[in-house]
Amino acid sequence: MLALTVLAAVVSAIFVLAPLYNGPRSVFSWNAVPYATWAVASGTLVFAVVVLAGRSFGFVPALTFGVLADAAMLAKIGRGVRRARRLGALCAALTGPTASSALVELDRELVRLRDAGRHSIGRTRHWARWTLHVAAHASRGGHTGHALRWAESIDEATLDRGLQIVHAQHLAAFRLSSDDRDGARRAIARVRRPAEPASFERALQALETLLEALEGDAREALMRAEKGLAVRDPDAVRISWQMAEVHALAATGAQANAQDRLRSMRVEHGPLVLGRVAAHRGPASALATALMASDVPYR
Repeated sequence: MLALTVLAAVVSAIFVLAPLYNGPRSVFSWNAVPYATWAVASGTLVFAVVVLAGRSFGFVPALTFGVLADAAMLAKIGRGVRRARRLGALCAALTGPTASSALVELDRELVRLRDAGRHSIGRTRHWARWTLHVAAHASRGGHTGHALRWAESIDEATLDRGLQIVHAQHLAAFRLSSDDRDGARRAIARVRRPAEPASFERALQALETLLEALEGDAREALMRAEKGLAVRDPDAVRISWQMAEVHALAATGAQANAQDRLRSMRVEHGPLVLGRVAAHRGPASALATALMASDVPYR
């Protein structure tokens, strides 16, 4: 019975861990909660089946069931891990010299994921999460066109509320980088406010502050950006606050301060972030373009 219990515990652990290896590990970590809940229930069921089978049918049949369940779940985990590693490596290549070929491969991988999930809402959402994850990396690498195309390929009606908010956030950011401010506003307006959890709401507020800095009240945007930067947010959200601040500084005539902030952003996030500021065609865009073309060393 001890052997059966240990075997059942292993099978249960595999059921619990399997979903967590099958998706992007980034802003979508919130999605692990319902998956983990499902996994614990599945693991508990397998535990009970193995133990009861041992009592009713003997050790050998129970062991056979456990080994087969083990093998099936390990194979599933292996496929998920290999896919995640491949997609992660391709995302990392988007800022390097092989970015063009990585974009082609990512297109193919996302098409495979999409086609595999056509008849399952769960798999469709899995594809959507990966698509947004890949699109975010593409945007950071300066491939805004690809990022926007991938994000716009997702049907919002197939997403749950949390993923709809993430989708709207990404769409707004990519459209801003494409100088489509009206499109960014439309994406944000689709979200019921305040967004939950609070981190999603802060991400939307940062984008709204960026819009305010680009074509609204620059002083108000500057106050909001400084307040936003006082809180430690994930890099993607922090960059939005920083871009809002630098555009607001330039709009209020503080050119030297805006230039200093741009240099700091380049040190913190890498030179590609300057291209995102330049793409906004806002008050600080000319400064970002000049800094990109200069030979000023990193500080």
